[in-house]
Amino acid sequence: IGLLFCISTANAKLFDGEEFFLDNGLRVIVLPNHKAPIVKHMVWYKVGGVDDPLGRAGMAHMLEHLMFKGTKKIKDFDKIVTENGGNGNAFTSYDFTAYHQEVDISKLELIMFLEADRMRNLVFDDDEFAKERMVVFNERKQVIENNPASPFSETFRRNLWQSHPYSRPVIGTADEIMGYKLKDIKKFYKKYYNPSNATVIISGDIDVATAKELSKKYYGRIKGGKFSPSADMPAVQANTEYLLKMRLPNIQNPRYLRTYVSDSLSYPLMVLSKYLGEGKTSELYKRLVLNKQAVVNISTNYSYATRSYGYFTISALLKSDTDITPLINREMDDIVKRMTEKDLQKTKDKMLSGLVFLKDNPFDAAYIVGILSNTMSFKDIQDWDRNIKSVTLNDIKKAYEDLKNSTNQTGILLPEV
Repeated sequence: IGLLFCISTANAKLFDGEEFFLDNGLRVIVLPNHKAPIVKHMVWYKVGGVDDPLGRAGMAHMLEHLMFKGTKKIKDFDKIVTENGGNGNAFTSYDFTAYHQEVDISKLELIMFLEADRMRNLVFDDDEFAKERMVVFNERKQVIENNPASPFSETFRRNLWQSHPYSRPVIGTADEIMGYKLKDIKKFYKKYYNPSNATVIISGDIDVATAKELSKKYYGRIKGGKFSPSADMPAVQANTEYLLKMRLPNIQNPRYLRTYVSDSLSYPLMVLSKYLGEGKTSELYKRLVLNKQAVVNISTNYSYATRSYGYFTISALLKSDTDITPLINREMDDIVKRMTEKDLQKTKDKMLSGLVFLKDNPFDAAYIVGILSNTMSFKDIQDWDRNIKSVTLNDIKKAYEDLKNSTNQTGILLPEV
């Protein structure tokens, strides 16, 4: 499958799509795929946890909930989507908020009408706001506070990110949630839910000309203007190492976590993460789980599509309380030192093969292009595979050395004695 990329022409693009902008600033990316009469429609707003006002963490997430409460024209967004054979949802992260639906192509125009309507015409009702605030409060209680590892996770994040907004929970704290005021949510909505702060992704059985026509018809009538969020993202203290050890009740197995503060959008770090610890064929897994049986599981993850710092994480499920930091350090150093051109090519081939399948699935394509569109131009997205192919062994080794010298935190979570 990797050969598909090797024989591609110099001008070939990863996605056979097109990008255009409306007069109000709205960015639209169209990804035609005519294998089935279906389409995924996504609206990505460049607003998330990093944009929450100080002392009001979770406001972007709260607004996501309220976006389903209706406008003067539409009273039940979800019901209309479901009755028309579609399904959809939304999610909020630190860097963006996204709304998505999967429908038959014949229903795309309806979806665009619905999303355009709530982009600027949301109705704010005091009673509905109070009810939904309790929903979010209970969501935090069920998902966060009922998770025995949450005190460790939230403390770990606060320690590492200091005064940076990545230190705050996307959902907010219980006190912050109950302290929300409807007038503040309204201001937040009017500020960030602006066509020039949004990207619409349409992926599936659609041609670019039709997408342009429908986009102008529904989104084009919304008043926009130049807008770009500028969240307060103070620098994280450089060259600093933190260590967090906690014992908590109801923890069955010891856990290990290390996160490095890194650059965002580093292709060498993407390849390094794939080679080190993504999947059961990765080097750390083979060495520490299969061969040495030192840990139950181990993996790496590189968060790169971010509006501020990136971050590179190693996580492991341990067999005992023994500190495995020296072992992990030695193994990682040795793995990178011994990495060959053949290893590098094999890793890149795996990544490129995954991109082939991604291109074939309109739903996955919409998701990955949407994530990347928050920090990249469409041209850079189209060149994604080439940028991966261009990574050299020296790039990998330099990125690894830079990573080791960056600010990081090691966390060890142990069962209560």
